[in-house]
Amino acid sequence: MGRFMAIFLCFLSALKAYGGPGDTLFHVQSHDKVHMNWFGNFDRWANFPAAGSGPFYRVAMDYTLGCPSTGCSEWDYTTQVFLRHRTGVMDSNAVQHPYFTVNGNSPDSVGLSFSPTYITFWDTLNQEVDTTFHPQVQVVLFQNPGQPGQATDTLMGWPVWSWYRLFDATGQVIDSVWWAADTVVQQSFTTTYQVFEVIEDYELGRVITPFSGTFGTGWSWGWTYDVTDYQHLLKDSVEIRAKYSGWQDGFTVSLDFYFIEGSPPLEALQVKKMFGGSFAYGNPNQPINNRMRPLMHKPLAQATRTDALLHITGHGFGGNENCAEFCSKAYYLDVDQQQRASAQVWRDGCGWNPIFPQGGTWVYDRSNWCPGDKVDWYRHKVNSWLGSDSSEIRFRMQDFVNINNNNTSYIAEGYVIDYAAPSYPVEASLESILAPSNTLPNSRHNPICGSPVVQVRNEGAQALTELSFEYGVEGGPIYSHTWTGQLELLETETIELPSIGSWFNGFGQKKFVVRIVQANQQSDALSFNNEKTSLFESVPQFPDSLVLFLKTNVRPNENSWELTDAQGQVVASANGFAANAIRRDTLRLSPGCYRFRFLDTGGDGLSFWANPNAGSGLLRFERISTSGIQPLKIFQPDFGSGVDFSFTVGYEMNVVNEKKLHWSCYPVPSAQGLSIDLSMLPEGVYDLSLTDMQGRILKRETLNQGLHHWDIQNLSPGVYLLSMESPEGRIDLKRVVKQ
Repeated sequence: MGRFMAIFLCFLSALKAYGGPGDTLFHVQSHDKVHMNWFGNFDRWANFPAAGSGPFYRVAMDYTLGCPSTGCSEWDYTTQVFLRHRTGVMDSNAVQHPYFTVNGNSPDSVGLSFSPTYITFWDTLNQEVDTTFHPQVQVVLFQNPGQPGQATDTLMGWPVWSWYRLFDATGQVIDSVWWAADTVVQQSFTTTYQVFEVIEDYELGRVITPFSGTFGTGWSWGWTYDVTDYQHLLKDSVEIRAKYSGWQDGFTVSLDFYFIEGSPPLEALQVKKMFGGSFAYGNPNQPINNRMRPLMHKPLAQATRTDALLHITGHGFGGNENCAEFCSKAYYLDVDQQQRASAQVWRDGCGWNPIFPQGGTWVYDRSNWCPGDKVDWYRHKVNSWLGSDSSEIRFRMQDFVNINNNNTSYIAEGYVIDYAAPSYPVEASLESILAPSNTLPNSRHNPICGSPVVQVRNEGAQALTELSFEYGVEGGPIYSHTWTGQLELLETETIELPSIGSWFNGFGQKKFVVRIVQANQQSDALSFNNEKTSLFESVPQFPDSLVLFLKTNVRPNENSWELTDAQGQVVASANGFAANAIRRDTLRLSPGCYRFRFLDTGGDGLSFWANPNAGSGLLRFERISTSGIQPLKIFQPDFGSGVDFSFTVGYEMNVVNEKKLHWSCYPVPSAQGLSIDLSMLPEGVYDLSLTDMQGRILKRETLNQGLHHWDIQNLSPGVYLLSMESPEGRIDLKRVVKQ
């Protein structure tokens, strides 16, 4: 074994020696599809790079949720990842051990009778005295001072120190008799000290699970976190905790850490935890600001920057203002009792969630979270506000009194980080390509045929004021663009590049390339993070004459749409629709790229199960041919805040499948009714059957082309299958979920 370890360490040394900046030197997995359930902590040890290795340019954590074989949970629960740092500091708790307990309690004393005791009362029906015996009492004794927690004896008896009454023949009380004790045991306590090592839990990431009760067992979704600030703690053997705060069988979790060669833009010298946990909000007896503790902090001598970070989400609702999940409240950052910064604990845009549709209220904006997405940090640079000695740094919440709801809380983690001097004077990092991209997190705004979108981060001491880009489809023309602005150290910026004309070189999967050529009119410090590639799919290709079909719901004032060309110029648009109306707009378009955006300001699409009073609508593109109206694109009506869809005109079509059975049922899930849309099918008679998961037919009906409605209120909650058989004998299935 010793020889093997020596060879292994030599291999790691060689890997370190020959690795270049930007290379991934280490991959560490702490959790591999670990099944999380029932409000549990799922701890795993993993071997990280040895102490003394590094520093690393970046440490990334991939956080992947999946459905176990039993299926995913149907609710939005909090999941967290913690680094459990053993500090080497020993502490102890004083533990009081009682001399005796009575039914698990520790009273000051207890009296027992070894004969049954009782109470008496007059039975008015039978005109006689009746008796009720006291239940027997168990007294457990702990008489060994050397092992005060170990039981040594048990006494069984009946309670005393009470009265029973004597009655005359008419039921009048003539006397009371006191139950005396056969033995009395007096309480005393033995104090011992439980010694333990202090463990500091540092939160690395937080994800709120989606409403995923209808997701298949093969479903998974991933997020990436930058955990570079904690690399000095991710050394040797480390315990990583995946925490699942859900009262159901839940999800699987996989955690992968990647250590990338190079010096970090800002090296974290130390991380101090201020507070962490779930804190009641609005309870005058437990003020949240008493639990979000301040920190007296004096930066290290070599520190050039100090940041205060807050990770916070609000939970619970039903009382006044629907706090804390659905109310927007502010937090304040104080330094030496002076307010320096504040922000609202709130998250907009949940209706654009890429995981859609979901079973629950996924479209509603919330207190810094959306169902099925990771939680972002609030960060403040505080060093300019610190004094020459220790300063008090404090986060506090806006005052609030909770009424009629005892479950309002914030899950909050606060940290203070000291940083060394920036490693690079001028350094721009190309973080990601948002479009074109075929990655799941970017799916709501892809594929595209217009303007690419990238995200950059400043990792240098100087503010970025100018960035020069080159970009294009691999094998095609190269395009250039210069961005100007103001981007400070560690800040990110989303940049839309001018549209290109080389998207149309064939169909299928292609590769997009973008690179930063110069930053602030010079070469920046690192080259490996200046270029990114992304795989992408071609957009659909439509004829030059098409129809936009819209059936509105009862809230058309929430809706509008516009069609823009590759340069962002509006080609067509509409709003001010009538309620429950059908509208067809004929579009005659020149060859080129087009982007269609349909918006719903209510954030609940054209159909949403939790808002049945809004009704249901439909949205699709159609083509008119000699064989009649045929669908080009049918949009899921439960789309949340909007539809973002791109297509081209003037090129050979490659996406229309006229043999496909174009029909739909919605909303899914539903509590009352189900709409079955057969309007895009050829005229004819269609056989519809609703069955349970055991194959039993619950409803069957023959329907013609058109829109139909089924009442499903009498069904039990669960998952069902709706089958449709065409006149030609072709069968198609859709899943129905009854809430």
